[in-house]
Amino acid sequence: MTNPQGKQKQQKNKYTITKFQGDADLMVYDICKDGIFMAMNENCNDVIGYKAEDMVGHGIWDFLVPETIKQHRISYTKHIKDKIPYVRLRHFFVHKNGPILWMESSGIPLIEDKECIGYKIISKDITKEIQMEKALEVREHELLQKNQELEHFTFSVSHDLKAPLVTLEGFSSIIQEDIGIIHDSCPFHESGVCEKKDKLKQLNESATEINKAVKELSINIESLLELSRIGRLHADRTKESPQKVIQSILEMNKKYMEQAQATIKINCTIPKMNVQKEVFSSILQNVISNSLRHAEKEQEELKINISIRKNSHKSVLIVVADNGKGIPKKEREKMFTTVSGRGRGFGLAIIKKGIELHNGKIWAEENEDSGTKINMLFPNCI
Repeated sequence: MTNPQGKQKQQKNKYTITKFQGDADLMVYDICKDGIFMAMNENCNDVIGYKAEDMVGHGIWDFLVPETIKQHRISYTKHIKDKIPYVRLRHFFVHKNGPILWMESSGIPLIEDKECIGYKIISKDITKEIQMEKALEVREHELLQKNQELEHFTFSVSHDLKAPLVTLEGFSSIIQEDIGIIHDSCPFHESGVCEKKDKLKQLNESATEINKAVKELSINIESLLELSRIGRLHADRTKESPQKVIQSILEMNKKYMEQAQATIKINCTIPKMNVQKEVFSSILQNVISNSLRHAEKEQEELKINISIRKNSHKSVLIVVADNGKGIPKKEREKMFTTVSGRGRGFGLAIIKKGIELHNGKIWAEENEDSGTKINMLFPNCI
């Protein structure tokens, strides 16, 4: 009868137990189909605290977390039967001193006479990586909560500011009407009537400026509300026609189109896009209205060309190019922030937020015919 201890000793001597040429946290070992360590490099001492000679001849099950042994036996038996490799399998090893370590293992089957007799495996301690991943997940969750709190706060404050502004706008309009009535009722023959009318005119101009400032502030608050609302939207995507969305936006902006004497051309080769409809519409509304509202007053005709085409596999590039006054290069680099230059308010921040919700990109360039070209890339949307 063969002496088991002698056989085990012969098996140990059959393999060279040396320092594996590679990372110090890599364990390289052979295990037979019964899960017994047949060979081991010396890195095991650095990784789990055991010397190679203490592991060879013992089952891998002796070094696993007890609650996971049954699951690993089932998985290993299946791999032996199917003769398939391990690829970055995550599991636990118990360190000699007690701590449980996260390991990542990859292995190839050892084939002899067309049968799988075991595996050659490389295992790496990834405990620190897992700890960092979990810490990042906690941090991301905290940041998400903070962002949600900030968005709710922004929505609440913006909503509260709207009410007094509506009142202020109403009263300033009434004051303007009363000034007009008093101005018209002043008789021309009374002494000092011209001086009174001049003062009434000044008061009317002041009231007009107040009304203008109130309307501008109202627009900014509406934009702030929209920015907050977009941040809270997590709607499902639906198939939408970009051409129809743009035509609807142009219908809403008829007034500004007439004021700017704008000619708008649409070149759309994409029948449908998979988008969040409300957010997508808000993006295009702000881009187009920015071109219309910030055209040069002395400009004879504003031309806006809108191109919608396939950029690459499942990606769509939308370009809105105008021949307006353009944006200096320094401003273009930082224009998609909340505080943006040239009187654009929060519109560009809304655009950027909407693009981010679609995992897309946006950038501005100088248009060939002067003016500005806004490029918006929507990935995975067709």
